[in-house]
Amino acid sequence: MNRIIVKAYGKLNLGLEILGRDERGYHDLRMVMQSVGVFDLLTITEEGQGLRLACNDPGVPADETNLVLKCARKLLEETGRPQTGLTFHLEKHLPMEAGMAGGSADGAAALAGLNALLKLNLSQQQLCDIGVQLGADIPFCLTGGTQLVEGIGEKLTPLPEYTAGAFLIGKPIAGVSTKAAFAAYDALEEKPSLGEEFERLLEGVKHNDPVETAAHLVNALEPVCGVPEVELLGQRMLKAGALGARMTGSGSAVYGIFPTLKEAQEQLDSVSHLPFSAAVRPVNRGVEILPQENDKIE
Repeated sequence: MNRIIVKAYGKLNLGLEILGRDERGYHDLRMVMQSVGVFDLLTITEEGQGLRLACNDPGVPADETNLVLKCARKLLEETGRPQTGLTFHLEKHLPMEAGMAGGSADGAAALAGLNALLKLNLSQQQLCDIGVQLGADIPFCLTGGTQLVEGIGEKLTPLPEYTAGAFLIGKPIAGVSTKAAFAAYDALEEKPSLGEEFERLLEGVKHNDPVETAAHLVNALEPVCGVPEVELLGQRMLKAGALGARMTGSGSAVYGIFPTLKEAQEQLDSVSHLPFSAAVRPVNRGVEILPQENDKIE
């Protein structure tokens, strides 16, 4: 029985700027995204009939709305493969409605995993072209690392690998709908101007400088997220010694940058009461296919 296991890494937005809307009505974005060392595990097995999905988290839909099945069906359709005989088991660790691309990461894992399992030999760009049709974050989740992400998420420019510092992450009970966050931003009469700060952030990332990076974290959606705990959580992380703190994506997870992983881990107790918390390092990939004998989280 053929089987493959894929790590699907989460991401943080070190920068998120909204430039306006394109001719299709989509938001034109400029972001600095960073993959981090917390991940879901997707196991794909050739067995049974049709496409089936099971998940260890009962709060995650295991039906056709899940990006794992959406991406699998789209990939099989694009490559002319029969849509039968595949079982997916999703082990969730990334929180939902957090701004960490948990769903998109799982979709990316389905694309990369099936490409390897079925020996489709599609390039990463071909997988990205399929993925972006289903989720704007999927191209980044396929490639990962440290990237400047533009457009709706389809324009990726690799940045020097960011290896400095570590992240303490916490997610409040309340989540944030991406659609609602952008709608709240659109309703603002005066939009924030973040261009100068964004450029300084880019310089900090390019120079692998956690102090400069942390000083210029930007997120246009944070002020409109509608979750008061986000600001309080950021303040708590700064008091705990973070060099800087910011909400990621459309929220509601908040991260603080610490000089070392040890210092981030020492502050885990300050956020351990939350539904999700982690102290992690940056990683240089979005998905990772594991050797078959390695079924467990490291």
